[in-house]
Amino acid sequence: MGKTASTPLMTPERQKQALEAKRERNARIKQYGFLAPLKAIRAKCLDCQGEGESWVRNCDLHECPLWPYRMGRKPTERDLLVAQISVVGEVDGHKHLSEVRAEEAGEPR
Repeated sequence: MGKTASTPLMTPERQKQALEAKRERNARIKQYGFLAPLKAIRAKCLDCQGEGESWVRNCDLHECPLWPYRMGRKPTERDLLVAQISVVGEVDGHKHLSEVRAEEAGEPR
């Protein structure tokens, strides 16, 4: 889901690091019974993208309600705008990239 052909595969060392990070999250959940909300969203995004941090960073599922929060921190204004454009279609004159490309190609909406 969300992975592109140009996304490199994880190296064995990176796979080991990702597995260790997942074990730490699971240990934290067992110890405290929960994760902080942004950490929980980050964990879900890592799970969705197959534990690949670069895949989470480059995730193109802008319609996902968690997308602006995927990096485990408060979203930037740009991330919020991209997510809003993906859902609404146009915000303050900014159009979704697919609409811009369709207009450039001369395709009807």
